[in-house]
This record gives sequence, structure tokens and C-alpha cells, in this order.
Amino acid sequence: MWRESMETPHTCFSNAIMLTFLLLNLTLGTVVGADTYNRDDFPADFVFGSGTSAYQVEGAANEEGRSDSIWDTFAHAGHGHGGNGDVACDGYHKYNEDVRLMVDTGLE
Repeated sequence: MWRESMETPHTCFSNAIMLTFLLLNLTLGTVVGADTYNRDDFPADFVFGSGTSAYQVEGAANEEGRSDSIWDTFAHAGHGHGGNGDVACDGYHKYNEDVRLMVDTGLE
């Protein structure tokens, strides 16, 4: 389980990118460097993307009218072993930077 004290602002997003890269390499049957294939190795309609889970990246607890979710209640009741999503990766405040990282990575 993650703990917010162990996360830097973009660690979650970076981990998602690395997981996407690893899964892509495993799908191709080998784990190799990114320079061994390119977009032309995929069908023209293949879409590169990534995903996250809101509670694990958004942060911004109790800001601008955001109320507690079921996960906030669960974590603050002690079920998160001291961790919670109050700060998380702070996607709420850093979404512009996150979108720039997606563009720079070539995600669609």
C-alpha cells in the first residue's frame, strides 16, 4: 500500500507510465529498451494511452467543495495503515503538468 510520505508529486504518474511501458514490452514478448520499436511497429489505428485511479492521484481533500468520498472515510478510519489520499500525487493541482507529460510521452 502506498503512503503519501513516500510519494513525490509525479511518482504515481511516472509509475503508471513505467507500468504501461513494461506491459507493452511484455505484450511484445520481450523486455527491452524503448529504442527497439517505434510507432510504425503498431497498426495505424493503435492508440497509446494510460490510466489512473482518481483517489490515488487527485489529492485536494476538502478543497473547492470537494466532500469526502467513501475512500476518504475508509482511509481516515485507520484502514489505510496511516496512508490516505489527502495529498496523493496532487493531480488536482498538477493536471497541466501531467497532460504535458502525456503529450511528451506520445500518449493520445
